[in-house]
Amino acid sequence: MVNGTGTDRTSIDKPKRKKCSACNKIGDYIACHKCTKAFCFPCADISIHESNLLKKDRIKYECVQCCNKKDTTDNFSVLVEMINQLKTQLSSLQQNFEKICNERTDETDCSQNPQDMDSMISEMEERRLRAKNVIMYDIPESDNDNKDVRINHDTSEVTNIVQSMNVNINRFSKVRRLGKKTQGSNPRPIMVTLENAASAISILKKARANKISFIKNDLTPIQREKLKQLKEKLKTKLEGGETDWTIKYVRGIPQLWKIHREQNE
Repeated sequence: MVNGTGTDRTSIDKPKRKKCSACNKIGDYIACHKCTKAFCFPCADISIHESNLLKKDRIKYECVQCCNKKDTTDNFSVLVEMINQLKTQLSSLQQNFEKICNERTDETDCSQNPQDMDSMISEMEERRLRAKNVIMYDIPESDNDNKDVRINHDTSEVTNIVQSMNVNINRFSKVRRLGKKTQGSNPRPIMVTLENAASAISILKKARANKISFIKNDLTPIQREKLKQLKEKLKTKLEGGETDWTIKYVRGIPQLWKIHREQNE
């Protein structure tokens, strides 16, 4: 067909022809936007119609070799990232395992008994979950019958306390009262769940630095028993005149710690 200018219209619409990089035949082609090599439609595994649709929608074509190379690189990067994450998790598990072993009151080897291993793994998981929590005591409790109103009241109280400590945390995953409310009872403790353990640690550090006693960390039963024993030992030492002892957290583990005071020369 010839248009008004006398030009053969079919010559304009006809695709350009090049030598295929795969089969070396000269014919209609599509070029890979990565390696710029030309491929005939059979080798590219697409039709002329599909090629026109790609051009119309401005979708770039990639040959099989470039796609495989890209997938291999991406998969390798993902694999390396997964290995690094597993190493970090393994290191954390090892540290937690050693902590629990050090806190055991009996002298049995915790790696010998499968039941001990199961209980320790369970303890490690429970500590991981509780690490994001802090517990606040003696916070006034709302008497409103509406649950949402009570939650908003508690959240507001917690927010004010955290802000007064100059801790930059404005969001809590969950705020809830512990235990069942009874008439005439003291305010129930509030458990505050943070988005991560680091946020909980920052609140606890500020509380200890400012000697705020109504904010505590969320301990497992084993941790509570360990802390109770340490407090009893500390009390015995203090009553015996050994006033240079205290409880200090070393790598998250409470320990009896002797205070070394500088002597006046």
